[in-house]
Amino acid sequence: FSNYIALLGTGQSFIDDESGEALPVYAYTGVGARLSGIEIEGAWRAFDGSNPLDIDAKLDTVRATNADSGQPLPRIAPMRATVGVDWSIAQWATRVEVVHAAKQDRVPADDPPTDAYTLLNLSTSRKFDLAGLDALFFLKLNNVTNELAYNAATISTVRVLSPLPGRGITAGLRVVF
Repeated sequence: FSNYIALLGTGQSFIDDESGEALPVYAYTGVGARLSGIEIEGAWRAFDGSNPLDIDAKLDTVRATNADSGQPLPRIAPMRATVGVDWSIAQWATRVEVVHAAKQDRVPADDPPTDAYTLLNLSTSRKFDLAGLDALFFLKLNNVTNELAYNAATISTVRVLSPLPGRGITAGLRVVF
């Protein structure tokens, strides 16, 4: 990119009137940038038949460099990998999914690294007939282990205040009419 818009630290600070704390100042700046990456996704039916078992995986990574300074660009997602297993029995379906994000330590000098994390997600659903309509009840449990994780794309001054969601449960009913 000849004019990538990056939110960069200016090296200046702003003094908060209430706390007296020095906060870094950021500015959107157009810079030359080189981004390269890869995304791979695949699925495999491990068992076919009345109770199929499917395995899927995906991996993505990007390398982003400020061509003007030679520094890494800030707030770039680390390498991420996801592996999921889906199993169905009659009207029931279950999914187990593991999401891993590597440590993001390829950051500019004024940006702290972000730790790696691994999330475990579980879900189940059941198809059924509801007054002649196709219905699906689902239950999802995300971040089962309640892993404390942070998004590398968040500005460092706010990152510690805004972790990724902890353990959460979602239930719902979808009816097609």
